[in-house]
Amino acid sequence: MEINVYKKQGVLTRFFSELKFLILSPREFFEILEFRKNLPWAVSFYLMVVIITYLLKSIVDLFALNINILHLKILFFVIIVSPIISLIIFHPLIKLFKGTGSAKDTLLIVLFANSAVIFYLIPFWGNYFYLFWAILLQILGISAFHKLSITRSSMILSIPYSFFLFLRIWEHL
Repeated sequence: MEINVYKKQGVLTRFFSELKFLILSPREFFEILEFRKNLPWAVSFYLMVVIITYLLKSIVDLFALNINILHLKILFFVIIVSPIISLIIFHPLIKLFKGTGSAKDTLLIVLFANSAVIFYLIPFWGNYFYLFWAILLQILGISAFHKLSITRSSMILSIPYSFFLFLRIWEHL
């Protein structure tokens, strides 16, 4: 008699095994059908990553006597609000490039891609690892869920990122 592995493992074991799978095999992760349609699990997964990262970062900052509670509160707010903003920005561009998936698929991609926030725990370089890995996960997710090439997926992401980079440079002129 076989037992479902996830039922036997429990929620936390399932969470950590899927986080490992997302980080080490992102293309295969997005190609698995069961993750595509399970929005409650995607939201739970994302919130667990955010909460664990937030708590561990708070503990590390506390022991390093680098207490910046305002920064952590802003970070937490941005991480919670950013999936919705990303959905509003990316989904129309995906449709413009003839993507086939739904807004739900785009939200799933954003949630799983932003789970790379766990890289914030890496001292000094964590922000860069997070940014790189989140963009990579978004490219792979858009390609898999919306049936677009890697090139088109990259172009979709480059439009808003280029715009925000331009605004950032313009601000300093």
